[in-house]
Amino acid sequence: MKKTLLLLCSILILGVSACTKTEYIDRTNPNRTVIFNIQSSDWRSTDGGVTWNFETDQIPEIDNLILTSGTVLADISFEDGIWIPLNTVKAGVSYRFDYSDSYILVQAQYSGGFEDDILPRPAAGTLKVLLFDSQLVD
Repeated sequence: MKKTLLLLCSILILGVSACTKTEYIDRTNPNRTVIFNIQSSDWRSTDGGVTWNFETDQIPEIDNLILTSGTVLADISFEDGIWIPLNTVKAGVSYRFDYSDSYILVQAQYSGGFEDDILPRPAAGTLKVLLFDSQLVD
């Protein structure tokens, strides 16, 4: 009985110690971040200050791959270290963004949306555009 138990324990120890991990996980991060410094003069209004727009078509990283199976998130900062996620309302001002191929539009307006709500030109700030690639599953 002792020999059988010893034999089983030996086989078990050899079996466990002979296992090696052969699966490797690739830790590369395909996500990208693009930073824009926005001057106050970069904000444009076509309706007398009700809505202010910042737009650029200088983001070639927003390509067909992102449009098909990825996404874009954006944050804006008017103060060091304080980021506002877009789309949001902060201090009564609504910030939103749209994007398409190589293009992003950021809008600011009072959240009430009334035509006589004139918003002063937004201050200079930093726009952080986060690009997330993903694999499309069919």
